[in-house]
Amino acid sequence: MRLAVASMDGYTVDLHFGQATAFYIYEVGDDAIRQEDFVEVEKYCNADPTHKFHETRFQSIAKALNGCTAVVSVRIGDLPRKALADAGIAHVDISGPVSTALPEAVKQLKDAAATA
Repeated sequence: MRLAVASMDGYTVDLHFGQATAFYIYEVGDDAIRQEDFVEVEKYCNADPTHKFHETRFQSIAKALNGCTAVVSVRIGDLPRKALADAGIAHVDISGPVSTALPEAVKQLKDAAATA
């Protein structure tokens, strides 16, 4: 499963979706987690706490994450979460070391698919 991780260092899921200026792309298999790519993006959020949905910035991020099953980040707003879902990309709220967060994210995604 291909997952995009919002991380400052690639070792820890530690960023809000909107604060990420890059995503680490991992392939998570049954027995391995392997970083496959690193994509830089324009940060989705700006300093305005009342900002509206930013279609242009979001589309650029969605294009950079094409082929990913899900984005894994500490948090995400409702509008970008829905827009990701509309683009066929799930989201998992989780934090912590990539080595434990990504297997947990895969479990949550599989559990959600089984109950859908």
